[in-house]
Amino acid sequence: MAPPDAPDPPAAPSPADADRLEAQARLASLGMIAAGVAHELSNPLGYVQSNNQFLRTLVDEVLAGGCDPAKARAALEEARGILAENADGIRRMVGITSELRRVARAPAEPKPCDLEEAIDRAVTLAHNALKYKATVVKEYGHPGEVMADEGRLAQVFVNLLVNAAQAIPERGEVRLGTSADGGFAVATCADTGGGMAPDVLARLWDPFFTTKPAGVGTGLGLWIVRRFVEGAGGRVEVQSEVGRGTTFSIRLPLAAP
Repeated sequence: MAPPDAPDPPAAPSPADADRLEAQARLASLGMIAAGVAHELSNPLGYVQSNNQFLRTLVDEVLAGGCDPAKARAALEEARGILAENADGIRRMVGITSELRRVARAPAEPKPCDLEEAIDRAVTLAHNALKYKATVVKEYGHPGEVMADEGRLAQVFVNLLVNAAQAIPERGEVRLGTSADGGFAVATCADTGGGMAPDVLARLWDPFFTTKPAGVGTGLGLWIVRRFVEGAGGRVEVQSEVGRGTTFSIRLPLAAP
């Protein structure tokens, strides 16, 4: 008996469907990022709140103790350290929310933007997914600026970083590199995860294809990565081996000097 024919590959979505899928993918990605950001904000918010309560108690004790200069000075020194800790927490929260605003704003016209700054923003936003799974190693070659929408560019790397974290079973490493190659900037994202089999690689860019459990992924993350990169005149490639990890390479045209 002849073997059954292999299923036809899914038809490419029409332009209107592709735009709809991109909007859907952006919303799903932003939801994932927002959940991680909320988790990242909970720690500094918690200790700022606790410190403020302690400061109120400290002030009440000083006021109740009269005008003892030694006690007042000791309390002020303690308060200074607490306020410095609060300031660090507030700076961290402002930085995280600032990166979220950049990524969440509506798509804009491409303009020269720093590739490595976009990757750094993505690392900040994906920190909750990465911190328990991987050590992030950066090997930057400073290739220069690329023509892109900086918010969407950061979102591309958020998708790659979250995928890398999810591919690592326990604890591993994610290496981020940049370099120049002719008129292109090249960015790589390599993980030490479980890798992908050839049948998975063959369908990697299909919209809605995912190997993740139901409710974990939409199957649109890598599809939107490829759509954005190719729309910006670039190319995305992947190398993967089961048990050895996966490397994504993104080539984007350098902005004119």
